[in-house]
Amino acid sequence: MIKSRKLKLYSAFIAILLILFVVIIYVNNNKNNSVAPLDTLDSSENSIILFEVTPEGDGIYLSKQATTDDQYELLKERMEREGWTYTHQDGNGLFFKKGDKQIIVETKIWRSEYIKYDIPNNVANIAD
Repeated sequence: MIKSRKLKLYSAFIAILLILFVVIIYVNNNKNNSVAPLDTLDSSENSIILFEVTPEGDGIYLSKQATTDDQYELLKERMEREGWTYTHQDGNGLFFKKGDKQIIVETKIWRSEYIKYDIPNNVANIAD
């Protein structure tokens, strides 16, 4: 009976260590994916940086949050620089046209201090 109890305690201890290990690995992987670009944005004069390119090929860009109007104007200027013409806005989506192509750039507030811009197929580089 004592051996059975020791085995249960040992098994529980190993399970707890395994769970802690998995949680630490998960947190570190997610932290590295999001903190480095934020440090770059916070420590530079850049107003927009490339955050990531998704597996689908969309470009995710980040900027520090200012007023909503300022962020939309900045996005419009950057898209114009790349040859896209702003047509209209619907909610958090801004519509742009270039030739016969039309895209919707979605914007989201992220971590309460940043704005994420989702550029479909990364058709325009809006980073500094």
